[in-house]
Amino acid sequence: MYAAAAMMNSLTMREQQIVRRILKVNHAGEHGAIRIYGAQLIVARRRFPGICGKLDEMLGHEIRHHSAFAGAMEPRGAKPCRLMFLWAWGGWWLGFLTAFLAQRALKCVAVECGKLR
Repeated sequence: MYAAAAMMNSLTMREQQIVRRILKVNHAGEHGAIRIYGAQLIVARRRFPGICGKLDEMLGHEIRHHSAFAGAMEPRGAKPCRLMFLWAWGGWWLGFLTAFLAQRALKCVAVECGKLR
């Protein structure tokens, strides 16, 4: 925490603002990715059980990424996105609809698509 504060103090105000914005966007993106994988798993458990293990693994990655960004935000003065509910809602519907379409669509929308191939 002290290292983060020291690093931020060494930056210009503009650079600090950029760091905070980057953290906010990445945190929101991870939040959306968690919802995508969660919705995909709901459908995959019924329609494509063979890929659930990989989806669970990737969901775990996104949860760890989300936690890392959340932990990095406070010491740098970054606040979560005000529209987080839209990331959650949109991510869930993106995951659900793509998983419902087909197994191939589910694989292609995955944030870490290359891991399923």
